[in-house]
Amino acid sequence: KIEFTSLHHQFVELVFGLLEGKLAELGVSSEEFAEACQTAVNTGGPNAAVFHQIIAVDDFVSFKRMMAKRNLEIDCDTLKEIQRLQTMEPGQEEAAP
Repeated sequence: KIEFTSLHHQFVELVFGLLEGKLAELGVSSEEFAEACQTAVNTGGPNAAVFHQIIAVDDFVSFKRMMAKRNLEIDCDTLKEIQRLQTMEPGQEEAAP
């Protein structure tokens, strides 16, 4: 849908704007960061998954897949919390999980 593409574009601008601001604070250029991301992804370094997610933000299909996975995780967490609340005894104090 075109509206999803528009939202994705706004999201990309937000993420990269925040990222560029943080890089500027640290004195790192966008090119240096991009090179570090690519190297980590290629070599499977300890932060490769994080860098892969940052790189994937710009690709709509990868972004959509990542967001769908996150929504599923949130749905599962919500269902677990509902089940936990339903199994509580009446008058039992709620304790944070």
